[in-house]
Amino acid sequence: MDGSLRSTALKMAPLFETDERMLESKERGAKNTLQRQHEWLPKGWVMEIRAAGEKTDKMYKFYVHSITGVRLLSKQDVLLYINEANVSGCNTNGQCDTSSEDNILAKVDFRPSGLPEGWIKEIVYRKTKEGLTRRDPYYTDPASSYTFRTLKSALSFLETGKVSKHAFIQRTSVHDLYSFEICANMQKMVIPQVAQIHQMSLKRNTLEARSLPAKKHN
Repeated sequence: MDGSLRSTALKMAPLFETDERMLESKERGAKNTLQRQHEWLPKGWVMEIRAAGEKTDKMYKFYVHSITGVRLLSKQDVLLYINEANVSGCNTNGQCDTSSEDNILAKVDFRPSGLPEGWIKEIVYRKTKEGLTRRDPYYTDPASSYTFRTLKSALSFLETGKVSKHAFIQRTSVHDLYSFEICANMQKMVIPQVAQIHQMSLKRNTLEARSLPAKKHN
């Protein structure tokens, strides 16, 4: 092989490796149970997980259209809305409040922009000490099971194969966390990290409220 051909081959090698990683992500994604369960969900819709129940011991799963804000409970409801523009009731019998973002645990996007098929974007909601809400993104590769904290680091992994120092493998995979039906009892399953964080935030806020001096009444 002459020098020019060798140089061209060396330049093309990373591109082939990137294509292989993207293809592997797509193939692994197709095999994942959670991905298969939601092949019907169109781009632009996300899965929303909320804490519910009097003791915050349950989780509810909703499907939300990002543009219109339409929130539905089941596959049948979503398909009915898409095909006939018919919005079904989103009744949880008073178990889950959807009037604010206070009880959102996470939002899951099965078709995140800029990433190959099979990748999952998870936005975890956390309460800060100041009572504000943080939204931390996580990008999970189905092929390697690595979770990346930024889109930039995920894309860098696809291009170079190098895992950033902040990447990690979740103890309970995103697929296992959210494979339940409409509602799940947290006491009967491995409680997701996002739910633990939410419960700790509620407990901390309650303790802080109790520690505040009582208002004096005139």
